[in-house]
Amino acid sequence: MSNTNEKTLLVLGASSDICQAFIRQTASDYTTILCHYRSGEAAVTKLREEFGEKIIGYQCDFADYEATKDFAKQIQKDGYSPDHIILSPADRLEYRQFRKTEWKQFSSAIDVSLRSSVLVCHEFLPGMSRKKSGKILFLLSSCVIHVPPRFLSVYTSSKYALLGLMKSLAAEYEGKGICINAVSPEMVDTKYLASVPDMIVSETAENSLRGRNLYPEEVSSVMKFLLSEDADTISGQNIYIR
Repeated sequence: MSNTNEKTLLVLGASSDICQAFIRQTASDYTTILCHYRSGEAAVTKLREEFGEKIIGYQCDFADYEATKDFAKQIQKDGYSPDHIILSPADRLEYRQFRKTEWKQFSSAIDVSLRSSVLVCHEFLPGMSRKKSGKILFLLSSCVIHVPPRFLSVYTSSKYALLGLMKSLAAEYEGKGICINAVSPEMVDTKYLASVPDMIVSETAENSLRGRNLYPEEVSSVMKFLLSEDADTISGQNIYIR
């Protein structure tokens, strides 16, 4: 892009409550916001109604390998080179005993979260490296900080895989002007909790620092800092939000 003040944001999983909060907090900081969604078109449409043509939606089901590759390449073909990337794709949350969990459920979660992140980073990290500028932020979970909850082996494994990718990329791209970090919040009050038993939601809130679960805006505020110039000296860190 010709104007050096222009800045492009790419968000995977833009229909999530946390990413929606982030976009609303920071929309004025970006010229273009590329919003990936799988089935949350209504949420992206709402953003476009609020912020106009700077919101550009891209539908893709990351369970489909070829579609995921085409998604990343299409963004390049459309002439966009993201300055900041938020990686927040996630498969459906499901509580299940490990002995009743099949490999295909692990594979699905890995495809949706890790594989999509790898393919997107493959596509855009070289450009960031050439510019010696860029920021990538992974949205993880407190399950990679503490002893994880029971019956969430699929979810926990996928988050640890993303943590490993974040750490590896931060080490490999050190000194190239790219900051790669993650945030790991405790339970957040979002529509994602519809899959969580009410008893667990209540117990987590009671045992939390503030006696309630986090709000999306509290997480997105930390994300905003990590993607700001004030965080230019921070990379390879996983920030615990509680």
